Amino acid sequence: KEFLPCGNCGIMTERMSKEKQSQLPQLEALVESLSDGVLLFDLDLNVTLFNPAAENVAPLSGKAFHLSKFTTLFEGQDMLPDIVAALKSGDTFEIKEAVAGKRIYRIFVVPVHDYTENLDYTKNVVSGALVLQDVTQERRIAHMESEFIALTSHQLLTPLVSVQWVAEQFLRTEQLTEEGRKYLSDIHLSVQRLSKLVSLLLNVSRIEGGSVGTSPTPLDLAEFLKRHIDEFMPLAAKKNIDLSVERSPRQLTVVSDASALGNILQ
Repeated sequence: KEFLPCGNCGIMTERMSKEKQSQLPQLEALVESLSDGVLLFDLDLNVTLFNPAAENVAPLSGKAFHLSKFTTLFEGQDMLPDIVAALKSGDTFEIKEAVAGKRIYRIFVVPVHDYTENLDYTKNVVSGALVLQDVTQERRIAHMESEFIALTSHQLLTPLVSVQWVAEQFLRTEQLTEEGRKYLSDIHLSVQRLSKLVSLLLNVSRIEGGSVGTSPTPLDLAEFLKRHIDEFMPLAAKKNIDLSVERSPRQLTVVSDASALGNILQ
């Protein structure tokens, strides 16, 4: 027997010789007991066994049928080439997302390998299996989390921008003592830092939704790092941390997205 991992699930598959046909009922019972959908098929891609969970995707005939009849149920995705490639390579292949109707599935293509009589593993693939995990609820929760983060980020940014604007106006127009200007500068830097963190949360939501891009431009890395370290100086002083920056003797120009690089540093 061979235990093949499929993400968080495991499926036990075995090739049975004519002398071991008595084990077929046990294999059928095992496949039917799995909560994930399972279809077993031969090298000609004819389905030989499937369980009730696979029938939840669509009604299946009790007779043998070609795997293409099943894979066409998934919208806009021709997975047969991936299945054939997995059988040829002998390696498990994951299809991260496949949509059938209103359900979303994660699919594993699992080649079933041959064993010699002394249980030596060989790379001979004798059949295959499809393991289908219904991740519809998981995707819905992830989408709701992204929407919550995006909404919360927008709600937080509005008052932060207002506070930052007021602090900038005071620094620019008001006559302040040296100590008062220092305190107000600390407030301004803290609000800037918090605004960037909120923007980072918003970017996380956009990244998960696949709607964020990067804009690489040339920038002086030494000056970029100094500017960001200066923002942490007030916090370092409050914690009695001696933070200093030595100027680079030469310009260090790199091509990067300044916003994304700043998020990494934070």
